[in-house]
Amino acid sequence: MLKLIKNELLHSYRSFAMVFGVFLIACVIFPLLPLEVTLIGTIFTTLAMVGISVAVTVTILRNYHSSMFKKPGYLTLTLPVSTHEIVLSKIIAAIIWIIVSSIILFLGIFILFLIGAMKYNAFADISIMEFINTLIGTLDNFDFVNLASAQIYLLAQLITSVTGGFVLITMVQTKYTRNYKALIGALIFIAFVFISTITTDMISQIPSVALFVTSYSNQFALLWLGILGNLVLSVIFYAITIYVINNMIEIE
Repeated sequence: MLKLIKNELLHSYRSFAMVFGVFLIACVIFPLLPLEVTLIGTIFTTLAMVGISVAVTVTILRNYHSSMFKKPGYLTLTLPVSTHEIVLSKIIAAIIWIIVSSIILFLGIFILFLIGAMKYNAFADISIMEFINTLIGTLDNFDFVNLASAQIYLLAQLITSVTGGFVLITMVQTKYTRNYKALIGALIFIAFVFISTITTDMISQIPSVALFVTSYSNQFALLWLGILGNLVLSVIFYAITIYVINNMIEIE
């Protein structure tokens, strides 16, 4: 499994490394330029964040489609490993790349504004110790339980999004969906949205879940209800993906 994940990451490395590198370099250079250029560069950098996010998602889905259902799929599906290991490695690699890209985008914007603030003496009226004391005071009053719950919720959503994208691509690669793949894919997506809504509603009606919601603060309870719903959907999407690959797949 680890070897499969490593191969997946190395296979995608070239697709992302240059883009991430250019983005970080731009975030360092733009604040050092004249103010007018810096403002324009900041706008382009913000737009680049959206573009990179979309590009990472599209690349992950395209790589999955290509490695599983194009000519390379003949090699992938004949590897001496189970379908579970192949799909899990692709899911884990996709999640790692999305998390890495999010960290790099955040780091780039942080660097851009930090260099800009230092250039224009934004910290001139506050000492380093005052800044540290303010930060510590903020952390003392921070709700780390809700923060951790929110991070777990985002991770659960990410897993659902990846497994949902993979199952959607997989389900239009069968002998029953040779024609009108785009239309069939759209209908399957609508069905998934409907299923997710029904699933979340059903989970919220479970007596123990309803008690949990009423026993804790609404925000905390809703976060964990969302986590549970996303995990259930991820398992469903994963199971469907494995079943279709093992029994109904048709490589182009």
